[in-house]
Amino acid sequence: MDPFAVSHLVGYESHLPTKNVRLPLKYLPAKGTQDASEKYTSTLLGHSGYIDVSSQKGHFFSLIQAGVTNDRKHIRLTPILVDEATLLGVLLQSLEFVLPHPILGKGTFTHHFLPLTTDEPCIVIDFLDESFLLVTLRVELSDFLVGNAKSRLSLDNINEWVNISVPYSFELRSPPFMMKALDAHNLIVSMNDGGLLHFRRSSPLLSFDIYNFTDAAPAVSLSLGGLFARSKRTENEIGGISSNAAVDIAYLNADDFVILTLNKTVKVYSLRSHRQLKQLSDLTASHGRSEWVNNVPNKYFELHLHLDLKTLSLTLPTENEAAESKCPAYTFINWDISDGKLEQHDTLKLEVDDLNRPSHADLKSLKIQDFQILQGQSEVDYFVLYKSNTYSEVVRFKQAKSTKEITLITRSLTQQASVFAELSSHRDSLYYVNTVFDSGMFDKRMVAAALDIFIQNSEKKPSLFESTCLRDKVTTTVSFISSATGVSESSTWYKFALICLEFRRSSQEALSLAVQQDMILCSEVNAVGVYRKAHPLRWPFTSLPLTD
Repeated sequence: MDPFAVSHLVGYESHLPTKNVRLPLKYLPAKGTQDASEKYTSTLLGHSGYIDVSSQKGHFFSLIQAGVTNDRKHIRLTPILVDEATLLGVLLQSLEFVLPHPILGKGTFTHHFLPLTTDEPCIVIDFLDESFLLVTLRVELSDFLVGNAKSRLSLDNINEWVNISVPYSFELRSPPFMMKALDAHNLIVSMNDGGLLHFRRSSPLLSFDIYNFTDAAPAVSLSLGGLFARSKRTENEIGGISSNAAVDIAYLNADDFVILTLNKTVKVYSLRSHRQLKQLSDLTASHGRSEWVNNVPNKYFELHLHLDLKTLSLTLPTENEAAESKCPAYTFINWDISDGKLEQHDTLKLEVDDLNRPSHADLKSLKIQDFQILQGQSEVDYFVLYKSNTYSEVVRFKQAKSTKEITLITRSLTQQASVFAELSSHRDSLYYVNTVFDSGMFDKRMVAAALDIFIQNSEKKPSLFESTCLRDKVTTTVSFISSATGVSESSTWYKFALICLEFRRSSQEALSLAVQQDMILCSEVNAVGVYRKAHPLRWPFTSLPLTD
């Protein structure tokens, strides 16, 4: 099978106008004197995923990229156009919520899409900030339309789109470790001490009723026949967090949900009685793997449907008995929960060889960053995003339902050498100007950051006016530094372009994936990665020149 080719749409949201939204809270003045490179990094997405809104009929877009920046003070929502909606003359915009306090962590940011019932279809976003404020945002799909006459997201009608509360005294007990929305009405909060809370509300912007869960269920062995290595001893804490803290949470049925704990135990709880119903305690896999603590919370559960079959899948790293240089293996445990019970299951071990990977790939730390499972009549497709510190790739495993064997593995092509591999200072200045501003390789955020670095490292500073456009600022700065240092202008442009290139490379770090009908989309820290069969890419947004 042909491999997947990838195209990176850098600065995707910059192709759309952005509406900035502030909360009805006090904002402190922004701190200055930040290093230019650190300032740029803080604006990139630290974690991100896709919200699927395709269940809403008549939608102009089927996905929304939702992410939180590295400084945890900005939430970005960007509609992803994978169809020809632009032909309808509809103008869309991104939304950026500017927060007065940082979000506590990536585990305390959650969202849920509520399709049209009696109200407008909306996205419900909940997050806990460092002040332990629980903020709920209600974003309607119409808010992404430019010139929407309703203009909901303003301080004049905050009751329509935001609720801010202090529902629980975390400072008196234990900080929250993870929060997950089961639906628009039920939030589950796991704390550092292993405690579990249920926040229930009758409507997204109303106050919560709070319930504590109790653990009172006997342990039940999953009997996986030694598939996972057992820990030699039980740890009460891992990395300062209780081993009972939840690292992922998923619905089991209308009344019950499951959690995966830090010590890799699966527990079932009731939303009605708030008691533990079941515990599967034979999942103490891959003990001693320190990266387990560093990578949570993350995605380990997935619910997927095919006709009347409802499956809950869990993935965990498997203890690797092979050479240390070999890529880590992962095992998927698949429960048939069509009857709402966590009983019948099968397992599948997935691993990929290290052939055809670039020499710089950090294979020993390769892990599953995200995955999505699609079931067909006779086959199951596992789409897996693998990632290490220096490398990422998308792999599809096709499994035959009848034999449970993997029949086909399709991998993404290794990233091609950049066009800058052929560049040298022998090019003329105009070539670099066109590359930086007109090739579509760089967005405004990258070029502005490169300009800050250039000025920051220059002994003499050029005089720039705020009203001057970015292109003129860069041109003036490059000419000034060239004259001040005695270096040719083309060589100075080359150095500037290399800084932009480094920002482009860092912008392509993959965070999550979403499988579409004829492509796979990866949410990246400052881009959208498009994976599809290796042929010329057709996409609503091709590389566009940089504009102010």
